[in-house]
Amino acid sequence: MTALPMATQPNILQIPEKGLRCNTSFLSKILMRDVSQPDRHNVRACDSLGSLLKSGREALGLTQAQLAAQLGVTRPYLSRLERGEYANPSGRVLAQLANRLDIPIEDLYGLTGYALPRDLPNFGPYLRAKHNDWPEQALREIETFYEFVLEKYSLE
Repeated sequence: MTALPMATQPNILQIPEKGLRCNTSFLSKILMRDVSQPDRHNVRACDSLGSLLKSGREALGLTQAQLAAQLGVTRPYLSRLERGEYANPSGRVLAQLANRLDIPIEDLYGLTGYALPRDLPNFGPYLRAKHNDWPEQALREIETFYEFVLEKYSLE
């Protein structure tokens, strides 16, 4: 008798007997997609990071050398990622891959085993990430006003 899949972390589905682990948002997209539309990446719902990256690259008609150049990594590094030799690539590389290959970052994080955030970042880090080109003084003024509103309305 096969054991049922386990949800050991929010948004992560694991089937240990099969060695499978994937992000449930990826599963949802696969299960809810319009079957009349071809799957752009042509992968199973629970697949390895390497095969997902290779499928995404090939779907765009890119060679490893072309994609590596666009990402600012070496072709051998990308090749090793696709072969599964690097289990935990950097978050920066994953973000670049997700953006370039149009794959949700959550899916890449799920396939690498990285913990997925459960909450949004605090206001200060969010503000700096969203508006990294704004002057620091402007960001501080917005944070000060945010704290004023929280206090005025007893919100935190």
